[in-house]
Amino acid sequence: MTSEAVASVPFRPGFDHGTEPAMLEHLAGEWNRLREESRAFRSDAHPWDLWYLIRFEDVTAAFRDFERFSSRQTNYNLDDPRRWIPAQIDPPDHHPYRTAINPRFSHAVARRHERRDDQFVADREINRHCAFGVGVHRCVGSHLARLECG
Repeated sequence: MTSEAVASVPFRPGFDHGTEPAMLEHLAGEWNRLREESRAFRSDAHPWDLWYLIRFEDVTAAFRDFERFSSRQTNYNLDDPRRWIPAQIDPPDHHPYRTAINPRFSHAVARRHERRDDQFVADREINRHCAFGVGVHRCVGSHLARLECG
């Protein structure tokens, strides 16, 4: 990227999304405002130049261009050498991890595990869980729920 291209990206001195007062007060609204202002911006809040890509298409393009945009430098805690697998490992090194994890989080699997709050299943298998509360921490509506369920 040329220095002219870098200079054309808005610069927000000291901006850190984790400590910025406006972000802490109204997170979604502030991200929406920033998205309307520009596609990206950069900050010097950390020891490196931190870039914020804030529109979906730009983030997606960055993820696909792993030779230019790396996941390896996303660890804010510089004293901690550990990396979150596979999120902070670039291709092709992340492939064995993605191969193991992705099938367990596919759309089909997620749909099978979706909560069905809109259905009452009277003949479901009995499950000794704590949904109605146990001990001193009891759901206020637990007695009514027990009466309704029989």
